[in-house]
Amino acid sequence: VGLYLAVGAILPSIVLVWTSFSGGSTASLNLDAYRTLFADRRFWPAVGNTFLVAGLSAGLITLIGALLAWQILRLRFPGRRLLDAVSFMSIGIPSVITGFAVMVLNLTIPIGLYGTVWILVLAYSYRLAVSTRLSRASLMQIHSELEEASAASGGRWLDTVRRVVLPLLAPALIASFLLLFIVGFREFTIPLVLQSQDNWVLSVIMWKLQADRQTAQAAAVGTLILLFVTPVIFVLRRHLLSRQGEA
Repeated sequence: VGLYLAVGAILPSIVLVWTSFSGGSTASLNLDAYRTLFADRRFWPAVGNTFLVAGLSAGLITLIGALLAWQILRLRFPGRRLLDAVSFMSIGIPSVITGFAVMVLNLTIPIGLYGTVWILVLAYSYRLAVSTRLSRASLMQIHSELEEASAASGGRWLDTVRRVVLPLLAPALIASFLLLFIVGFREFTIPLVLQSQDNWVLSVIMWKLQADRQTAQAAAVGTLILLFVTPVIFVLRRHLLSRQGEA
């Protein structure tokens, strides 16, 4: 297992970092790739776009997924099983199909989003399966009698959600947000299909640098993506382990 992880994950990361400092040669290690990258006028807007798109889409999907899960479990209305199936289908839709479909939609019906970061937020938000599954699993452990007790005590629906449901659902919402943020931060296919001069993200910058044979700078972008995402992974791991310890 250790050998498999070393070949599949650890060694590629080490080579990526080493290439960013050496350019693939063994002559010397330097920061030239990072200096050139930081001076590139495309880089810093791409950093901001990456954080904005990943964070905003993760928040929207988490909120919508939680609402869908609550409606499917708590309400009895025709078509709720179909709604549940549709929300789960997103996990089987490849990113390239989503990106192409969103592009065709915005070119057919011009709504003013094409070429902006907001079209990326919209395209990323199709991943409802993660949020609905986590929220549903957590809601199944929150008995509806708690909500009924709140209503019997005079609590309004919003008060019940704010003071009863959300505190108990918070761990699942946090886990959903972090997972979706990580997936959105490293997403490549959708922003590549929907790219423009105003909505480049780090993954697209890395691809363009590699296509221009600027390997050291492309490796530097990859290293920075790891640097940005790794702390989030450790936060997620610590949070999940703490919840398991409490259980």
